[in-house]
Amino acid sequence: MKEIFRKVLLKIPKMIRSFLIEDLVKEHKVFHSEIDNINAKIDDNEKDRLRYEILSFASSLRSGEKHTTQEFDTIFMFHSKYQTIIKRLNVSNGYLDEEFDYIIQEFQKRKKEIF
Repeated sequence: MKEIFRKVLLKIPKMIRSFLIEDLVKEHKVFHSEIDNINAKIDDNEKDRLRYEILSFASSLRSGEKHTTQEFDTIFMFHSKYQTIIKRLNVSNGYLDEEFDYIIQEFQKRKKEIF
């Protein structure tokens, strides 16, 4: 009887450790899933913000507003970030591509006027 009791007592720490590890693994998976969801929401919000900035810039060009080279550079940087995000999200936006092409044409036209 003592031997059986001793064996059971020896197994208890292993069982507790096993349960704790199992719980930690589950919590770890949930934690990473929540982080992935937050990152997806951040990407989606950033995509929308960058899209708005690029489209707004194209609209201001169409209405004749003058912009500095630095403002164009900022829009080019925004577009690069936007492209990275939409590739990660596996989406596309043909309308924005057309508007960005217009921005490039205007930049090249204005650059020729300066020189």
